[in-house]
Amino acid sequence: MGFEFFIALRYLIARRKQAFLTLITVISVLGVIVGVAVLIVVMSVMNGFEVDIRDKILGNRAHIIINHIEKKGIKDHEDIIEKVEKIDGVLGASPYVLTEAIASSRYDTIGVVVRGVKPDEEKKVSKIAHNIKKGVFDFDVPKESDDEELAGGIVVGVLLADRLGVSLNDTITLTLPRQVWSPFHPVPAVERNFRVVGIFYTGLFEYDSNLVYVDREQLQDAIAQRGVVNGIEVKVEDIFAVDGIAQRMKERLGFPYLIQTWKETNRSLFYALRLEKVTMFIILLLIIFVAALNIISSLIMSVIEKTRDIGILRSLGATRGAIRRIFIYEGSIVGVVGTVLGVGLGLLVAILLRDYVQIGLPKDVYYIDHLPVVISIRDIILVGVSAVAISILSTIYPAFRASRLDPVEAIRYE
Repeated sequence: MGFEFFIALRYLIARRKQAFLTLITVISVLGVIVGVAVLIVVMSVMNGFEVDIRDKILGNRAHIIINHIEKKGIKDHEDIIEKVEKIDGVLGASPYVLTEAIASSRYDTIGVVVRGVKPDEEKKVSKIAHNIKKGVFDFDVPKESDDEELAGGIVVGVLLADRLGVSLNDTITLTLPRQVWSPFHPVPAVERNFRVVGIFYTGLFEYDSNLVYVDREQLQDAIAQRGVVNGIEVKVEDIFAVDGIAQRMKERLGFPYLIQTWKETNRSLFYALRLEKVTMFIILLLIIFVAALNIISSLIMSVIEKTRDIGILRSLGATRGAIRRIFIYEGSIVGVVGTVLGVGLGLLVAILLRDYVQIGLPKDVYYIDHLPVVISIRDIILVGVSAVAISILSTIYPAFRASRLDPVEAIRYE
């Protein structure tokens, strides 16, 4: 231990007669502790929201979508799936048909998005079957003997079911647009009756309020699109390696197929989340800046109070650099101690919120039942390094002023 560090430590712990100066030092430490702890907790909550939203989106949509570049639909989807599933990292692929329709019940009429899939194939690429709250994810229903002809089963979101006033075994009528045109006038839309066989809940308003699932072949027959699908969903093993897998798909499939990853389709959403996280980090970092101002004031007062000591040290041969290091160490100790205690407090609060004390949230606003928390070691390191760096920078001016004191003037009247 150098003598500069030893003296700095003595200045901090031997202030019995300087109660006010000690109070300022304690306030400085508490400021750093609070700032670091709040930053860690807020960053963990922001991480939780980002991970929760990402998991919900990727749980209900595939990692990669393959479309025809001219939006004409894909006819040779079986061959494409065979090629895609041979690529390393691909877990499964499933074709789908997508169209818009009007859903009607006895109580209301609402515009919806209709997704035609096969249950066994869809289970390979999404978690929709795990999100079923009532019923099953299966479109087979027995034909009724009355005048109501059923095209099959339908699976609807929980919010859509509430708006339509339907439950299991109720009937929903879909008015679907035909995809072919006659030479003289457009073929009118067709109506198909479906029996509600399942109700799902994803936690995402977009899906729960206007998305329905029906059998792919039934939908193809209704809209005159037999043998043609709108796209192919692909699930990969590592969602963060999706760019490389998509590039290999482009090389294997070539023109005229358009391949989009989950990062591309949700770029604006995740960019907004990252921007919000950075903004919160900068705003809350101001708490540490306030604590740094306390460190500056504490050191300036310490320099004034230790003027005689500085003069004696300079007359004994201490260099200006040694004097600077004494006060830099003094302020740095405050910053490091506050940062370490703040990291410990922030981690404790984050772990409590994650595992023990779950704060409830209104589902109709956030669509999650508790505050999500994900602790990131990278964020903790970033917060810790930032706090220590700010604390060290705040010591430069007082330390420089201390080193500029003339030893003769410092001890002349002592």
